[in-house]
Amino acid sequence: MAASAVEKIEIDVPIKATPQQFFEVLCNKTHHISNVCPDVVKGIDLHEGDWGTEGSIISWNYVFGK
Repeated sequence: MAASAVEKIEIDVPIKATPQQFFEVLCNKTHHISNVCPDVVKGIDLHEGDWGTEGSIISWNYVFGK
């Protein structure tokens, strides 16, 4: 059985959006984040639940330490 690791990652990404637009993408359209910063986020997959709902399980595929 594989062990999973949960860690905190921070990155500064310049965005051209209002706070409301950013919130909408981050909370309800998470799957679009890889379109916003494709050099860092390679993809986001929904494994269980629905986009934008509490308790959903998603995985982030990203480049770390570029």
